[in-house]
Amino acid sequence: FETLYSIVSAAMETNTIKGNNATPMGHVQGIVKFACTLRILYGEKIKSLAQIFHISIATVKLAFKDGVGAIVDSPTLNFGGTATLEQCKIRAQGFLRRSNYPEIFAHCVSAVDGLAVRISCPKEEENQKAYYSGHKKFYCLNLQAACDSNCMFTHFSLNCPGSATDLLAYRKSQM
Repeated sequence: FETLYSIVSAAMETNTIKGNNATPMGHVQGIVKFACTLRILYGEKIKSLAQIFHISIATVKLAFKDGVGAIVDSPTLNFGGTATLEQCKIRAQGFLRRSNYPEIFAHCVSAVDGLAVRISCPKEEENQKAYYSGHKKFYCLNLQAACDSNCMFTHFSLNCPGSATDLLAYRKSQM
């Protein structure tokens, strides 16, 4: 957490969010906003984060938006960049070392999965139905992510509404 936060801390501190209805708490610290972001991505409920950090639900949602933005904008993390052939070979060797099935994982360079990130119904969107996942039964965004054999993220995309299938979201992600 500390290593990742040190990479995005400057971006997390620049956009201040006022705490809980202008209480004496002042602005929500960047480290709290980033903790909210990672915990939401892990599946934590927004309401529980509001209780844990003593901030409003709206503040948690703003913190998540800021956290994802800081990750996406970070040049150090370089998410979404194209891997070179040499990087792909190194990643494939990592999967090969960890596998008991070398004939299957000989050329694997990433493990890819999707996650439904719960959101409130987007009021300003014209097509609100697109954000509703009939499978999950809530409004969400379709997050696609890839990691290497050491479980380090190499790419992620958060550009499809919740009704999009994982295949469609993967194809739009430019992984």
